[in-house]
Amino acid sequence: KLNRKVRKGLAKAGKKKCIEVFGLLIAGTQRASSNFMRYFANIAAQLLDTDCDGKPDDQNVVSMINKFENEDAPWLNIGHDHSSEAEYPMVPGYGYSGQIWKAGGNTRWAPVIALEEMFHLVHQQAWAKVYPKIIGYKEWIKAF
Repeated sequence: KLNRKVRKGLAKAGKKKCIEVFGLLIAGTQRASSNFMRYFANIAAQLLDTDCDGKPDDQNVVSMINKFENEDAPWLNIGHDHSSEAEYPMVPGYGYSGQIWKAGGNTRWAPVIALEEMFHLVHQQAWAKVYPKIIGYKEWIKAF
């Protein structure tokens, strides 16, 4: 069960639909596409359970993104436009924008966007932290 602070934050952010994959929270607005939310969930399941045995392959990775055990874990924010995927400080943890709305009416691009965004979340918030010497990343810093 999600803790009270996360649930209250999601409610304030207008997130009405949720899917959980090995503790990873995917939350969407009422107008967010349920089909694309499921698509995101399938991508997450494949990234976390590559041998498809129904169990995550690495508990250390899962613990980094498990919103049900760690309120500061990241989550995937699915909306229907840019403003519905804005940053929500009332929801703890970094909210990755699903960005499916960028495909507009061209649903051919939506799966590509979904794969990229879910990969960012799992790579930056889990794999790179558990295995920094192997697949870590460096954030770009703007120099002015």
